[in-house]
Amino acid sequence: DLPRHRFYHPLLLREVAEALCDLRKYLLPPAYACTRLLPDCVKAQSRCSLRARQSFICRKAEGIGHNSRKPQISRPCGRIEVNMKTEKKKKTKSRMPEIGESVFDIGYLLFDLIAAILFFAKADGRQLFYLYGTLTLLLGGGDAFHLIPRVDRALRGSTASTEKRLGFGLAVSSVTMTVFYIVLMYIWMATFPALTVPPVLFVLVWGTALLRIILCLFPQNNWLHREGNPRWSFYRNAPFAVTGICLIILYLISGNTGNYGLWKMSPAIIGSFACYLPVTVWAKKKPMIGMLMIPKTCMYIWMIAMGLGLLGKV
Repeated sequence: DLPRHRFYHPLLLREVAEALCDLRKYLLPPAYACTRLLPDCVKAQSRCSLRARQSFICRKAEGIGHNSRKPQISRPCGRIEVNMKTEKKKKTKSRMPEIGESVFDIGYLLFDLIAAILFFAKADGRQLFYLYGTLTLLLGGGDAFHLIPRVDRALRGSTASTEKRLGFGLAVSSVTMTVFYIVLMYIWMATFPALTVPPVLFVLVWGTALLRIILCLFPQNNWLHREGNPRWSFYRNAPFAVTGICLIILYLISGNTGNYGLWKMSPAIIGSFACYLPVTVWAKKKPMIGMLMIPKTCMYIWMIAMGLGLLGKV
């Protein structure tokens, strides 16, 4: 051990400590050699902080940076492995909602594909089920354009390419969802041939749907940028809400005609819009609101399930 004297300069003590540590590492295990000698020597450096001393000891114990003059700040040796495991657990925990959403999205797309196959396979020349098959393909195919990039982002992280594909997918699904409600109107007409669509509703559905599709094509929507354009989001979703209201009224008019139970289409449409509209308004500021897209998707699954229930009735 070195004698302590007030005239010994701290830098000289450190130089001696480094030299002895280099010598001892060949005679004793590195951790023992450094922890026996370096703490007393490094503590003599009054200008070094506690974290710097701990970093210095860690680096010497690991055999790193023997020639380094300036100790780098890092975690204490005994806690490095524990902290790394804790951080890994936190990252995994924070990604769990995204992974769960990805599993749900994949299951939803598979459901749409299987339902579409069933509609076309069991149509037997019935126009109603060809329309249901088209409706299901529009729903699943359009949503696949933005759900697949979401799954990719959740599993492999966000990149500029993924964000662009996601934005393009949202643009495509906005158009296909508009066409979805037009087809839903024709399903109503095929299911209830004895009833007629009020002319006002027929014109409003087509007019607002075409207006929304045209608005979706404008570059001001900023589809390929993550921030989008809140003002244009309002412009394109206002006529879409009118389209939804027209379909709600239409299925309320038919009620439970034929004992088909299609009056349930109205609450399903209401539920989908109740979950969708808050996302378009507030999701950019509060991302957790985006989780409402899961119950919104459940409403669409319910609509398709109603069509599957008609296979043995119509």
